Amino acid sequence: RLFHSLQLCNHFSKYPSSKMRVWVDLADLEDNSDVATDSYDIAEPAPFKHIITFDSIKEVRVDVDGEVVSDADYEDMDEEGKSLCSKTFDFARSCNLIPAEIKSKNTYVKIMKKYVKHLLENVYNEKGPKKKAFREACTQLFGPDGFVSYVKDNFDEFEFYHVDGVFGALAGEGMLLPLQWVGGTKPVFHVYEIGAKETKV
Repeated sequence: RLFHSLQLCNHFSKYPSSKMRVWVDLADLEDNSDVATDSYDIAEPAPFKHIITFDSIKEVRVDVDGEVVSDADYEDMDEEGKSLCSKTFDFARSCNLIPAEIKSKNTYVKIMKKYVKHLLENVYNEKGPKKKAFREACTQLFGPDGFVSYVKDNFDEFEFYHVDGVFGALAGEGMLLPLQWVGGTKPVFHVYEIGAKETKV
């Protein structure tokens, strides 16, 4: 995690006077892992209520160590080297996100229900305005015009990611970030406002 933070610091060293906004995963009770940074444009107006959408995402090729491989370097590799490379997204690489295999829309909804329960029991567990706002947001997210319902109804548009090592995300104990292919060609990542806390580093 320290190495990852150093990577981010190096990435933003050209902006020494400004603080970077980072969104951390409230459901990851142990580490509060980073799930997003403001180095990627946020869609405005937001396409979905209670969702932060990052829409300036690029696909990148990485080697076995997770380092970006340019097209020229890839062409110079032997077949074994090429076979060890894989495709990911710059957004995913920045926060150490890895793909999660969610086989059906019903599995997605079940995980989201566990996620909400986990947040309610461990994060929004005290009476007050924050808990009330959380409940209202969840009602909207799962309602007919909400994001969870949209994912369920358009499941083929989506892939899913979670922070590497936070495998509890598959049981609702960490954020499961949807990657949407808008129009079949444009990748965008979505972050749930209810489970993300914005900080500055």
